Amino acid sequence: MRKFYILPLLFFTSTIFAMGEGRSVPAEFRKMSAVVKDTKGVTHEIDGLVCGEGEIRFKRGAVDYRISQSVISSIKVLGKSGGYVAVKVTFEDGETEDFNVSTSLRCEAQTAKGIIDFYINDVKEIKFVKGDGK
Repeated sequence: MRKFYILPLLFFTSTIFAMGEGRSVPAEFRKMSAVVKDTKGVTHEIDGLVCGEGEIRFKRGAVDYRISQSVISSIKVLGKSGGYVAVKVTFEDGETEDFNVSTSLRCEAQTAKGIIDFYINDVKEIKFVKGDGK
């Protein structure tokens, strides 16, 4: 009879720990600001934005790329198809590359007023600004 109590207890415990206040922002992104234009045309200025886990998983053809957000200058959404979003990535060195990224890519920032979060298919463009200001 006791074994029937163990599974619900384990589920409840793991659920409680998963319900955090949002993840902490890695130190390298705390001074990184971003200007985000959403699909409704609204511009958002955000500090400490992290997309994915700070390393974004892109796809080109059959190959997966894992690229640190710290080397990306901007991401522009070109279109949507199935479970992927076509994007143009501009790197810090000025080079651009076209990739696909999963529509499940989530970006998040913790602010003094609360958590800001969105999925990549909710935006038109993300411009990352390195340093202390926008």
